[in-house]
Amino acid sequence: MVLMRSFTDMNSFSQVIRITQNRNFLLFCASILFALVMTFLLSDASFTKVQNYVLFLLFFAICLWVTEAIPPFSVSVLIVGFLVLVMGKSEAYDAIQYLQTWSDSVIWLFLGGFFLAEAMKKTKLDLLLLKAVLPTFGTNPVNVLWGLMLVTAAMSQLLQ
Repeated sequence: MVLMRSFTDMNSFSQVIRITQNRNFLLFCASILFALVMTFLLSDASFTKVQNYVLFLLFFAICLWVTEAIPPFSVSVLIVGFLVLVMGKSEAYDAIQYLQTWSDSVIWLFLGGFFLAEAMKKTKLDLLLLKAVLPTFGTNPVNVLWGLMLVTAAMSQLLQ
């Protein structure tokens, strides 16, 4: 009986996932349609092709953020990728100037820090470090702050 119940729970779970995926797909398509309609309605005859693309992207990104058809970080990557694609095809713009900003060492340092923080969060290493370091520095807020700064400095050395 228990096995049968868990099997029906799995079926209902897979149905929920399927419905959610269908809902997200419909929201994504509705976002495209809304962005196209708004671009058509608000576009001016004096707009260039690239300006119309950027206007479309504005409405498309707003819809995706509001409906959460795709995760918010994906929307930000979509914006950057779309702009590079659109700007790179225009004679007036050169995509290299937009892509070179990603090759700056400071950007990679920030990305490395974000990846390291996410990895520590997923492996719960951040909690282990907190539990190990916090008792060492006591309950005084100044000492706790110094402890967190020292741990942060030590972890930043992993990036270099």
